[in-house]
Parts: sequence; C-alpha cells; structure tokens
Amino acid sequence: MAEPFDYLRPLEARRFLQTNLGYGGTDYAEQGQWDNLFCPVTCGRCNESVFLKNDHGVVVSLAIIAHNDRPEIASYYTLPEHRNCGHGYRLLVHCIERIILKIKPDDKILIRTISRGSRSHVRQLPAHLGDRLHVINDPSG
Repeated sequence: MAEPFDYLRPLEARRFLQTNLGYGGTDYAEQGQWDNLFCPVTCGRCNESVFLKNDHGVVVSLAIIAHNDRPEIASYYTLPEHRNCGHGYRLLVHCIERIILKIKPDDKILIRTISRGSRSHVRQLPAHLGDRLHVINDPSG
C-alpha cells in the first residue's frame, strides 16, 4: 500500500479546503472553523501541510505544522464526513513524530486544543509523544 501521507506547502491546505468545501459547500460554522484554523497568518508560521488519505486515496484529514525554532501543530482538521473513524488521531500522531525528527530533544511542540476531539486525541497519546507537547487548552472549542 502507498504511503497515506502527502506533504505540501502550508497554504496548499487552505487551498484544498477552499476547493473541496468551498464557500457555501458546507455550513457557515464549519466554514468559519476551517477558515480560521488555516488562515494565511497561521499558514505563514508553518513549514508544511500534511494530508492523510484513506485507502481509496481520498484526503480525509489535514494539518499544518512547524518544525522550525518554534515547533507547532498549528491546525489539524478532519473533513466532516470522515470524522469518528480515527483519522484525526492518526494524523496527530504522525505530525508529532514528524516534528520530533526535526527538532532538538528538549524542544516542546505547541498545540492548542480547541475542540473536544482534539482534547481527547491528546489525552490518548502514549507518554513518549504526549510528553513532547506544550498543550494550551482553548475552552472556546
């Protein structure tokens, strides 16, 4: 089986969402969520976007990450029709592992948990990954 991850420039994640969900292609709240998560300013802080594809080659989840002097999982998002299948958690684990390979051993990876799903994903992480995170819980999600 082919590698289920693709790596592109951060703004490609935003373009993907605009093309595949589009303005009006989803409800207003959902559009506002991804539009905010993948805004140009946030994308500008990151080095790459990570796309997770299912067995049929369809993108189901995506993230933007930084593995520079301020390591961060800036945003990750699972398309609504693919939620509750483990894709978000799988992508989060992959992003943490990818960043760890590129940063110093003592560096922490910033992540803001803005949804119940993201908070649940972080709580489920094995200690060797969770210990590498600097988690900011955002109660607005």
